[in-house]
Amino acid sequence: MKPFTFHRSLLTVFLFTIHFSLFTFSSTFTDKILDTETIIYHTFDGTKSLVTTEHISTVVVNNEKVHKIKLEGSDGGSATIYLKYNSLYPESVSYYGADGKPIKQLVYLSDQIQVKLNNGQEQYSFPDNRKDYYDMNSFFHLMRGYPINEREITFWSFLPEIRRGFLLYAKNLGEDSVQINKKNYSCYKIEVGAAGLVESTLFSQKFYFWITKSEPRQFIQFEGKDFMGNQQRTVVISQ
Repeated sequence: MKPFTFHRSLLTVFLFTIHFSLFTFSSTFTDKILDTETIIYHTFDGTKSLVTTEHISTVVVNNEKVHKIKLEGSDGGSATIYLKYNSLYPESVSYYGADGKPIKQLVYLSDQIQVKLNNGQEQYSFPDNRKDYYDMNSFFHLMRGYPINEREITFWSFLPEIRRGFLLYAKNLGEDSVQINKKNYSCYKIEVGAAGLVESTLFSQKFYFWITKSEPRQFIQFEGKDFMGNQQRTVVISQ
């Protein structure tokens, strides 16, 4: 299952993006996730398509209130994501194949990130947990809380395949109108890419998120190209 196909592409895009320029913009995302939500996405990835149903609930884990995001894909795969309430920093992320076996797992602790990849064949602990990493699998919801009055911010994410954190920027491109299933949405368009002059020159791929202007802000659409130039698009078909 690849519920957020662009995440897989971002992994490829940033494989060689190792060094980053340090910007001074502060990242302050607001938690716009409702306590209970059900959202259905349709993702187009080159010649493939996937329908993903996302169930969001609020639970308590280790005496802490968190968002539980459960995803079920039309390919039989699934994923479970736990995000801290208010801050949206990750607690854990787990992907499962159609057979129910774990494919990828990340657990974010106070002093390390525990990682299992390739069906558990690769395991390690990343010792330098900055405590302010955002997980790529939460970007649809993270961008809902982009500080609209800020033109551009930077923020950190973690790439388990190369065992490093990396810096991204997010930029508000202004207002835009999106039509999905004959329904028009008035949105803010958010651009995300590699931070730093060298990185942005070498890796010019940009990723775009459309977020509703009206409250509570909702993710509506994602577009971007992977490292091979394949166009990707995810749209919300029901919420």
